Amino acid sequence: MTLSDLPLSKIFWNIFAIEAVLIGVLLFKAVQSFSDSKPTDGGMMGP
Repeated sequence: MTLSDLPLSKIFWNIFAIEAVLIGVLLFKAVQSFSDSKPTDGGMMGP
């Protein structure tokens, strides 16, 4: 099977799935780092 035998939709959905997983991991790490770095004094809003 060569690359020209693969349908374009299959290639598209494979790339989409990989990107979706990467975005999910990055969002999870961002939320974790945000929740870990919450200031105790109220942040920019003040006490």
